[in-house]
Amino acid sequence: MAKWEFSGLDQYVEQLHKLEANTDEIIGRAIYEGAGIVADAARASIEGLTVDDSYHRPGEQRNGPRTEEKEGLLEGFGISRMTTQKSYTYVKIGFHGRNPNGLMNSGAARQIESGTSWMKKQPFMTKAVNANKKKCEETMQRVFDEEIEKLTR
Repeated sequence: MAKWEFSGLDQYVEQLHKLEANTDEIIGRAIYEGAGIVADAARASIEGLTVDDSYHRPGEQRNGPRTEEKEGLLEGFGISRMTTQKSYTYVKIGFHGRNPNGLMNSGAARQIESGTSWMKKQPFMTKAVNANKKKCEETMQRVFDEEIEKLTR
């Protein structure tokens, strides 16, 4: 937790004004740092997906996505711009665009994550998010504290 000291009411008011003027920027830095941790883990998880390019008869399950679907996920993966709605600031980590087969990358990701009647599931996003949630929170807290420390010196 950030700690700041002051001597006198004028200095206290001055520091509060600095914090007020820079709050959105500080929050944004912390959010993007945390999102970067999760995004890096998710990208590594996508790269580790099992690919199955073999021919399958109707009714047989594939073991994973085709190579072009995996490549589409890697190309379309990213972090959105920061958005604030109803005092809640966030970014989204996800997929945009289409893969070479014409399938939306977000749809392909859902199919891989949850599985289908014709493809076994590989919960790559769930594992990446759950494994890095604590590290993300700690990073966001650290960045937030460091930024407040810089302002209140």
